[in-house]
Amino acid sequence: MALELDGGAVVYQLRNNQPYYLLLESATSGFWGFPKGHVEDKESVIEAAQREIREETGIITKVNDNFSRY
Repeated sequence: MALELDGGAVVYQLRNNQPYYLLLESATSGFWGFPKGHVEDKESVIEAAQREIREETGIITKVNDNFSRY
């Protein structure tokens, strides 16, 4: 069984020191979650996460110091 590598992110904006989080509703399941998707050839996990966010929302993101992998 082949492992599949995905990239995703918790997207937020601070307004008056209050975080507002971006959740997307799945068109197939109806569940809500953070933007994510498959890592394509020669793409890093960070690049995949940024591409998926851009494709799904039109938002261009930047990575902050809180980035981690798990």
